[in-house]
Amino acid sequence: MAWKTWNTPEDHKSIILLRYLGGEARREILVMGGGITAKEMLDILRDIYGDKTPVTSLLAKFYALTQERSESIRNYALTLQMLERKVKGRSPELVQENMLRDKFVEGIRSPSIRSEMKREIRKKPTVTFSELKNESIAIESELSVNEETMALVNLQKTSSIDRTQKERDDQERKILWEEIKEIRLD
Repeated sequence: MAWKTWNTPEDHKSIILLRYLGGEARREILVMGGGITAKEMLDILRDIYGDKTPVTSLLAKFYALTQERSESIRNYALTLQMLERKVKGRSPELVQENMLRDKFVEGIRSPSIRSEMKREIRKKPTVTFSELKNESIAIESELSVNEETMALVNLQKTSSIDRTQKERDDQERKILWEEIKEIRLD
């Protein structure tokens, strides 16, 4: 919090915190009586208003998460990081060293990007989540540009095929029209 930056004395922290509280939260602290520290206030508020989701449910959600069809790798990574942070905040002992990195790779939707990231881990076992995330985002961006280019090329091909077909149809109509004129003249 800001008071760490400003080296606020311990006895002032609780006064500052109480000043910023309002409504029900303020009353909860006031009924506790005086003399409680800012840390105790925060613990009380966390117990009352904090997330009550069981850690096992958070872990299950973490391991079940995969990148959605239209979701970017960046958004998927952020969602995964938020879940990992919640688990770590509640039970730090449950968060293992490469848990986030490995789950991130396993949940990537694109088989080619996922394979590339697994290759990176095999080449460099100490590679971090952040490094893999950045590399995945770069590859996703490259693939997206390539897909857009291919779509444009296909559109141009289709357009030229359509133009060629139209020219043939026009030519056939002209020939047919000429034949009809000849029949009428005869």
